[in-house]
Amino acid sequence: MLNHPADKIRESFREYVAQRVTIPADAIMLETTLIRDGMYCGRRFALEGYCVVYFVEEQQIKMYSPAGTVEFSCPLATFLSPPSQSIAA
Repeated sequence: MLNHPADKIRESFREYVAQRVTIPADAIMLETTLIRDGMYCGRRFALEGYCVVYFVEEQQIKMYSPAGTVEFSCPLATFLSPPSQSIAA
């Protein structure tokens, strides 16, 4: 069972990337804790050139393409909604 937002973000992000490219079985998702002024402010996840950044205080997601451009920005709840309702679909 996924209880922490980061767990749900990992799962949704992997699904998002898998819809766009084939993910090798040995692909590793990199995860970085973001600190601003000594305080935890979010996480960054990277997989197969794609990157998603979760900003905790704002409850905001930003998705970046392999080219480094912002594909979209949305509230966390929208990103985690079922694919038929999500902006990430």
